[in-house]
Amino acid sequence: MRILVLCLTAISVYPSSAFAQRVGDTVVVIRDCEIKSANSVVVDRAFSGLALQVHAIRGESLSVSNGIPGWIDIDDTVIIEEAISYFTDHIRHNPVAANYAARGMVWYHKGDYKKALNDCTEAVKLNPNGATCYGLRGTCLLAKERWNGAIADFDEAIRLEPTFRWYSLRGDAWAGKKDYAQAIADFDEAIRLEPKYVFAYSSAAWLRATCHNAKFRDGQRAVKDATLACQLENWKRPASLDTLAASCAEAGNFHDAVKYEEMALKMVSEADSAEWRSRFALYKSGKPFRGDAVD
Repeated sequence: MRILVLCLTAISVYPSSAFAQRVGDTVVVIRDCEIKSANSVVVDRAFSGLALQVHAIRGESLSVSNGIPGWIDIDDTVIIEEAISYFTDHIRHNPVAANYAARGMVWYHKGDYKKALNDCTEAVKLNPNGATCYGLRGTCLLAKERWNGAIADFDEAIRLEPTFRWYSLRGDAWAGKKDYAQAIADFDEAIRLEPKYVFAYSSAAWLRATCHNAKFRDGQRAVKDATLACQLENWKRPASLDTLAASCAEAGNFHDAVKYEEMALKMVSEADSAEWRSRFALYKSGKPFRGDAVD
C-alpha cells in the first residue's frame, strides 16, 4: 500500500520553546497558528501536533506544506525530537483531549501507530464531540489498514466538521477497502471544497492512473489533476511528480512518464527509491503501472 502520511490537527495554546530548525528538519506545531503565503495572506491553518518538513527558512518563518504550501512562524514549532517530551509535560499538567491528540500525532509521525492510536482514543473519550479527535484517530486506523474503523471515524469527523481534509482522508480509506467509486467521490469533494489542496489532487490522480479496475482509470483526468498538484507545490514534491509520471503512462505518454519519474528520483534517497525505480523501468519499456493504493 502507498498511503500518504497526512499531518492533521489538534489544538493547544502553550507558549513556545526555542529550538534550532534547519532546512530538511521535521518540526511539530505547538499551538494553533496560521499558514500564510509569501505575501502574508492566510492560506491554511496549522494546529498542535501537526508535523511538517521545513523546505526553506526566511528570517523567523519556515516554508512548509500540509497540502497547501505556505509559511509559519518558527516560534510556533519545536523539532520533532523534542515533541513527545513537550506534549507529555503538558499532559502531566493539563490532561485534556487536545494534548493527547497532539502527542498521538507525534507518535503517528514517528511510526508508532499503537501509541498514536492509544492517545487519539483517549482524546475521543475526553472530547466525544470533537471532529479533530475522530479525524486523528481515523488517521491512525488508516495507517494500520483498519479501513472500516477509519471510515467510521472520518464519517463522524465529517458530520461534525465537513472539511476537505476529512473527505480526502476518507477517500484514502475507501481506496484501501477497494471501493473506488466512494474514494473518487470523496477526493473530488475535497477538491471542490479546497481547490488548492495538493493531496486530494494527487490521490485522485494516482487512483485514476493506476487502479487495477479499468472502469475507474482515466489517464487524461489523472494528468490534469497530477499536473495541478505539481504546480501547486512548485514542482518540488517528489510524490506528486511520481503520480504525474504514472498518469502520463496511463495516458500513453511514456516520454513524459520517464521524464517526470526521473525528476522524482533525483529528489529521494537511494534507500527510498527502489519502488520508484521499478516504475521508471516500466515506463521506459512502454508499460503503465498498476496498483490499488492511493498516494
